[in-house]
Amino acid sequence: MEKLQVKRENIFRIPIVRIDGVDNNDFIELDIEDISLPFRCIEALEKRDEILKEAKQMQQEMQRKINKNNQEEVTKEILEMWNQQYNKLREVFDLFLGEGTCNKIFGKKNYATMFDDLMDALTPFLDEFDMSFKNTKIKIEKKYAPKNKGVI
Repeated sequence: MEKLQVKRENIFRIPIVRIDGVDNNDFIELDIEDISLPFRCIEALEKRDEILKEAKQMQQEMQRKINKNNQEEVTKEILEMWNQQYNKLREVFDLFLGEGTCNKIFGKKNYATMFDDLMDALTPFLDEFDMSFKNTKIKIEKKYAPKNKGVI
């Protein structure tokens, strides 16, 4: 029996080298025709800002509780809170880039500027993706609106 498989012609692939330098020949796949992709990117950036703002406020509240007797305990709580927040951020960016992408890039390591570093590293690819998107838009216009170029 044959299996159904939809053609996937407009997939943009970004090669990944893990943060520790290991190259597993892995990649991120972005579907150029996925209309929701820009919205997911914007949402990821907005949620990143919200989560980081909330985490900073939580840290300030926790630091107010520090005294001579509980400094080590509160410091541990702060570190645990940051780890939880970074795990939330991983989920947010995985919704944008695909399930498991953050693990492919960062492994299990969490650090303060990881998502800023990720966006900096993605920027040249997203610029190239934009060019591919424009080419795809032209293909769609030719296919569905050969006489009316203003459809999209």
